[in-house]
Amino acid sequence: MYRLHIILFAIISLSGCKTDGGFDEPTTTDKDDVVDGPITTDKHETIVRTDNFGTDSSLWDSRMQKGASIIFGDTDSHAEDGHILSLVFPGNPSLGSTDRTSPAFATEVWTQQTLHYGRYEMNVQFAQCANDEEVVSGIFTYYHNGEDLNQNGLEDNSEIDIEYLCGEPNLLWLTTWTDDDNSGFRKKTRSINMSTGEMYQTPDGGEDNYDTEYAGNLTSIRLADFPAAQTYYHLGFEWYEDHVRWFMVMDDQEITLWDMTDQTMVPQHAANFMLNVWHAATHWSTGEAGNYPDNNSTLKVDWFNYQPFD
Repeated sequence: MYRLHIILFAIISLSGCKTDGGFDEPTTTDKDDVVDGPITTDKHETIVRTDNFGTDSSLWDSRMQKGASIIFGDTDSHAEDGHILSLVFPGNPSLGSTDRTSPAFATEVWTQQTLHYGRYEMNVQFAQCANDEEVVSGIFTYYHNGEDLNQNGLEDNSEIDIEYLCGEPNLLWLTTWTDDDNSGFRKKTRSINMSTGEMYQTPDGGEDNYDTEYAGNLTSIRLADFPAAQTYYHLGFEWYEDHVRWFMVMDDQEITLWDMTDQTMVPQHAANFMLNVWHAATHWSTGEAGNYPDNNSTLKVDWFNYQPFD
């Protein structure tokens, strides 16, 4: 595991992370899966770093709605070193399933610099909610500036996702996006039931819709209590030019969750790495309504590491 001291091959401007619940008015969006995240630029430096999430927030920018909080250097005895990043999404029992939906209202942080091909890994405890509610924990890369470099008529969208929905216990969602705008999108998804190993996946030719089909059983995964209370999970992905491989580390053994080898669905543009938590209006696997959470939901991150391949 690449648990290195922070090494920076660029000068990084120092800017603290907001923790007072200040709200940046979001840009509205029609799809729950589309992130109105960082302001994207072409700036890209090679960085090797590990962030164990003490109180220093200088590598990150942030955004949140009123009532939310982002705490660098929060404490948790279940974390490896006792220090974590907490992303708190504010609960509100007066709100319904269609209120404040999408990442436009997320509690989120993102790297100030874009990253590219490499190994991304993190130790996380997913946000929790009641089964009739829905909150998304997002771990992903993201870049979208309105260009259409592949000239397929859609705006390019460089995104690699790990997502967990607390209203759908046991399911983990893995996705790549290459294009997305108001007229359509191209994405490829695998959902894994971490209790049974059952997998559903975007069929070939179905990259322009949300349908998935049964894709077999991942026999190396049988976590009956996933996600277990107060448990951190070591997850990550390796982003190559021609494929993306997601993995999970358990008992010092690395298990491949998906090696996505469709080169046409591999994002090519450098992207910001992001962590967020937000309310989705529906449970993704069933399409049924998911209520706004009554209580706060917190995504906890013990550490993050990025190791470039170039």
